[in-house]
Amino acid sequence: MTQTKQSTALVAISGGLDSICLAHSLLLGLSRPRNFKPTEPPSNVLDPLVADFIQQQSINKVELAYIDHSQRADTNFDIKAVRTISDKYSTTIHISKIDLPKDCSEEQARNLRYLELKRIRLDRGLDYLITAHHADDVIETAIINLSRGTGPKGLSSLRHHKNGTWRPFLINFTQGTFITKEDLEEYAQEHQLSWHEDSTNNSYLYLRNRIRHRLKEQISAPQKQAILKILAKAEQTNQELEEQTKLTLKTLSLKGNTYKRLLFMELDMDVKRHIIHSLISDNGYDVNRQAVQRAVDFIETAATKKTLQLKGCDVYISSKESFQIYPARQK
Repeated sequence: MTQTKQSTALVAISGGLDSICLAHSLLLGLSRPRNFKPTEPPSNVLDPLVADFIQQQSINKVELAYIDHSQRADTNFDIKAVRTISDKYSTTIHISKIDLPKDCSEEQARNLRYLELKRIRLDRGLDYLITAHHADDVIETAIINLSRGTGPKGLSSLRHHKNGTWRPFLINFTQGTFITKEDLEEYAQEHQLSWHEDSTNNSYLYLRNRIRHRLKEQISAPQKQAILKILAKAEQTNQELEEQTKLTLKTLSLKGNTYKRLLFMELDMDVKRHIIHSLISDNGYDVNRQAVQRAVDFIETAATKKTLQLKGCDVYISSKESFQIYPARQK
């Protein structure tokens, strides 16, 4: 009988409520015997969900990573909360400091943070990264993406498993099981957990914070559930579209990042946009509706040997019959 390969992971932990609950639920689940039987009904929504996640992914070890962005004077409180969890379960924790440039944007900070997390994960030989994104993050991200003009695909950019990152709190999102901030607060209270919220979370300088506070003030619990159901349906639809996109891309693909231009031009406009959105997402960043349409129009009308420069990637007309999309400065 073939044995399932055991998985290892690095857990991103900030010291805030979300990641403290994530780390605690994972370490608690891993500390329990394999034949552990939870109470029926379970006392909270996290325990059974995380237990299933550990079993499905065959996780046998996790380590924790805290990234100090060098932007606050109160990070010692974060580290205290993080060490409380790591000490309790005798878990390895990596504390890393990165220097962000002045006037660093949220996007730049996030990218640098993920690069550092990737470095730690690879140095430690761990398989995956695990983050604490939950249903409230899905709503915030959808609003941010739509405000930037990303189109319907922006409604479901956060997923349980994407590009080597696991998000257990979203594992059953498309099936209508939503882990919300309120669920995490209940879990923390039940297990008497301590955490420290990032002081910049109260700053209105950041778009996500402004959206978060507005939602908290204006959206009721029933309204939140209704929004989440719409987003879950959008996620299902987009997953189906992505499967169709992969099949279509196979028929368009030549060698490397080269695609059949004439065949592309015969496709329905909505299909073209979805394909270009996918290709730009894979090769660049900050994808929006305008960039996608510019790329589609360029592919259809530009002369041979012309290049369209987008954020992070270039679209190049290699011939009358073909075009290329590749990361910037790589041809």
